[in-house]
Amino acid sequence: MTTRNRPLEIELAREVGITAHEAAHLRDVFDLPKKLRRVKVLDIGSGLSDFPAWLRARGADVYALDLTYGNGMDWVVADSIERAAADVDREPEALVFTEKMAERFRASLAATPSMYIAASALDLPFKSGSFDLITSSLGIFGTLDHDYALLETGFNEALRVLRRGGKLQISPVFYRAVKPAEHACEVNQRRLIEALRKNNRLQVADKVLGFNAGIAEIVGRLIVTKL
Repeated sequence: MTTRNRPLEIELAREVGITAHEAAHLRDVFDLPKKLRRVKVLDIGSGLSDFPAWLRARGADVYALDLTYGNGMDWVVADSIERAAADVDREPEALVFTEKMAERFRASLAATPSMYIAASALDLPFKSGSFDLITSSLGIFGTLDHDYALLETGFNEALRVLRRGGKLQISPVFYRAVKPAEHACEVNQRRLIEALRKNNRLQVADKVLGFNAGIAEIVGRLIVTKL
């Protein structure tokens, strides 16, 4: 990772930190194995999400990775709550949602602190072929896709630490985005997906999940299997 990329990645990671999704949502977004026991999982861009803790409770050997964890876990919680409070007039439910997420995050952190890794998605601190499953909601797509060089580097890193036969699942995939920022991300996503489809060592499938009212976009999920 170049020094040019680090400040941009930090800025993007902080901007999306408040948007972490609950396990109740993500277990429907991702196509998860029926049996998670002893499945080694990496969740990239976890933020305050309780999804890694949900996976662990079902027997998965899971790691939650986020660059913002390097600022300290108290900072991660306080920053997310502060952002929600600042937007309470437009989205009053966001503050309550974030506070509940923070409670579950603190409980999981206290129970299994080693599960949480402060690191960059562009330079994953794991050996090649370490994971059976890698998930990312707003960690790769939704963050790194603001810059194609970051997106390509992050995606290649995820593929590096994925074992053969393993699956990389990411969301949101944007379809006909209407917001300028999301439209730029969609262009970068499409460019990457097109390149992935040309790689005969990968199996690529994207699926429309539906309309996300929160961001007013049609979104989907991408699954890449390493052959």
